[in-house]
Amino acid sequence: MEPKGHPFVLGSLLHGIDEQTQRLTKFISIISMAVFIEGLVTVVRVSKQQDVEKMIYPTLLLMTAILIVIGLGLYQRLSIAVDQHDEDRANSQMAPPKAVP
Repeated sequence: MEPKGHPFVLGSLLHGIDEQTQRLTKFISIISMAVFIEGLVTVVRVSKQQDVEKMIYPTLLLMTAILIVIGLGLYQRLSIAVDQHDEDRANSQMAPPKAVP
């Protein structure tokens, strides 16, 4: 049985997390693009009707898409911070103890 701090085990776990983060980022990016396109198409349709009261729905769609992109940015920033913290912890556990003079 391999110890928890073994580099091969830790490396494979980090690789799996990186892959999951990339997949989630791609999925959320596609969803946000779809919401942006839907919002823009709806803005064009409503603007042709010249009815200002109906602009609430496309405005909310565009605001939702913006919030999705902001949320994705926060998720990526936090996941990078967690990855760096985990790497620092792994490096400190694998480093040999320093001799005390």
